[in-house]
Amino acid sequence: METALFGGPSVQQWRADDFGLLPDDATWLGQLGFDPPTMIRSRLTEMLRERIWRTEVDWVEITDRPRQFTAGRHDGDTTFTVTRVGIVIAMSMAVHSPGRRRQVLRGVFTFVMTGMGEGQTPRERTWLDLDSTLSQAERELRSRMFRR
Repeated sequence: METALFGGPSVQQWRADDFGLLPDDATWLGQLGFDPPTMIRSRLTEMLRERIWRTEVDWVEITDRPRQFTAGRHDGDTTFTVTRVGIVIAMSMAVHSPGRRRQVLRGVFTFVMTGMGEGQTPRERTWLDLDSTLSQAERELRSRMFRR
């Protein structure tokens, strides 16, 4: 990951976050208690800091319309209980850490929540696939949602 983090071109400009392509139907993230932009930015920073200490995310831009998946079970003829949700988000971001130049990274952020049924304990997982495409991450999404 270090090569990907710091091997690209330096970025001299500063930009604001752009979550404009996050769809309105991703409001389920809000219903789960998340502020999507804040959660995404926070998780990105955490994941990058696991690799390179004190990494900061300068800006994040969603570059394509995210893709979502919902799974659950039918409870009778008219009731559907959601038990798993996932979203994959293609993005670019500028990052820096002490003593290093600011770099632009491209990849896909994946968020999955499982165990949402009654009597279950919800579990969240996130992934950051650098240099991956939205289609590649979408193919991975279903297996990630059903992983134990």
